[in-house]
Amino acid sequence: MTSWKMRLGDPNLFAMQLELTGTVPGVDGKAQHSAEYAASWGSFQLWAGGLNLCSHYEMGEQLEAVHWYLLPLIEWWIENWDPVFHEARLPHPARAGEYSAWAFLHQNFLPPPNLDEEQEADWLDTWQAWWQRHSLQAARDGGLFPEVVIRRWQDQVEVSWGNSGLVGAPEHYRFLGASDFVRLPLKAVASPVHELLGHTLKHLRKQLPQSRRLQELDDRLGRLPAPSSQAVRVGWLSGLPERWPSLMSELAKVRPNHPEALDELFLQTAPPQPSLVVEGACHAPMMFGSLAPEIDSTDFLTIANLQIDAFEKQRQPSKVDALARPHSLAGHLPWQLAYDLAIDLLERLQLPDAAEQPINLERILSELGIETRDTELSDRATRGLAFVGPDQRPTIAVNSMHPANGSPGGRRFTLAHELCHLLFDRDQAQQLALASGPWTSLDVEQRANAFAAMVLIPPVTIQAWIERAGPFETKNQVIEFARQQRVGVRAALEHLTNLRFINETQRQIIDEEFV
Repeated sequence: MTSWKMRLGDPNLFAMQLELTGTVPGVDGKAQHSAEYAASWGSFQLWAGGLNLCSHYEMGEQLEAVHWYLLPLIEWWIENWDPVFHEARLPHPARAGEYSAWAFLHQNFLPPPNLDEEQEADWLDTWQAWWQRHSLQAARDGGLFPEVVIRRWQDQVEVSWGNSGLVGAPEHYRFLGASDFVRLPLKAVASPVHELLGHTLKHLRKQLPQSRRLQELDDRLGRLPAPSSQAVRVGWLSGLPERWPSLMSELAKVRPNHPEALDELFLQTAPPQPSLVVEGACHAPMMFGSLAPEIDSTDFLTIANLQIDAFEKQRQPSKVDALARPHSLAGHLPWQLAYDLAIDLLERLQLPDAAEQPINLERILSELGIETRDTELSDRATRGLAFVGPDQRPTIAVNSMHPANGSPGGRRFTLAHELCHLLFDRDQAQQLALASGPWTSLDVEQRANAFAAMVLIPPVTIQAWIERAGPFETKNQVIEFARQQRVGVRAALEHLTNLRFINETQRQIIDEEFV
């Protein structure tokens, strides 16, 4: 067989190289049963953020490519194309420290304690099915592949990786990449992968022109850009691929006089040209991907109606649009970045002296052109919703059923939290549809929490309090400070600790008094 090699993409963003070199006798017996399998022997390399994730040590030598049969890898990409590029929601809510899909899968390999036998089986099945759709190792078929996980993240694709040790790998075989992740434009990943798979299949089919297996793979690859794939991908975006068609049918019956809003926000049934991924205009389903997968039809219709009510074709920009700018979390601690963004916003807004009185957040939101709505969801874990787009007015909805929103201070915190999303979590098309709760990306939520605390309690306010009342030493001092600033006590305590007005020992003592 003629040796063949091709690399496509930008290694500083994402690139992949495949090389076909022919059969290597004696590796295993599979080549005897499949001519296609045998012909696919070769190697591959994959780069993300400038790193070669296939770089590894083997018998004391550093190698830059993984050598194995490539047919399972090709089949994995084609089979899982839609969830890889459109499913963002993890199989279970993330916890502290789990900022990437790889980190989540690694730390949750075993189910949590205190589950009964049936719950444990469901948990494992859900984890395994998600891993199969998103982990490159699911394509290894006996080979030693790097731990790379690929999923949708808002309007980007997240590539995450780590090195927890391969099952069955010899001691002398070790990948070099430490745990990390990058978030990239969708087409920076989808386009080179699709083109490279096409060239690889073309070369394999020249070697085996009668192969029906290769013919079918090539046909499936060729159908990926078809407009007919759009509806399926929107289902994956929603996190409800099986239920999405019936939910949309129900919504169409409830809002029959809004076909343009339904298509623009939820369906995008007529893309201007064939596309490998859904991006841009069809952003509303992303909100449902950040909600609990058990969302009931009543909550679905409530949220969908909120989004349709905010639909305004080619709306005029508002003041919040001028302030909004996508801001990457890469390389930052979420709360540190959030504090910088909040201080910058306060300076831009040129508010009256915050040392004298709490900021009037409701008035600020109104002046920025942000609509605020109160809604009632049966999902008590969802704190608030934020959405905006070129055809959708910027809107914040507060879930009155969330425990924190039962007090004025908790509601103010939610509004400030959602303001962060509207300002800094929009995609490149200036769109956002996000629900704040346990299913949303943890780093995004931590940044929004820290931003809210800094907007509502800037350092000048704390300094003025200390000058009048002295340093924070007791629970009652923190309670009175939080009451005057109209925020929650625990939010104030955490914020004061982050800014080092309270040390960690004091925080623990005060926190224990609340138990």
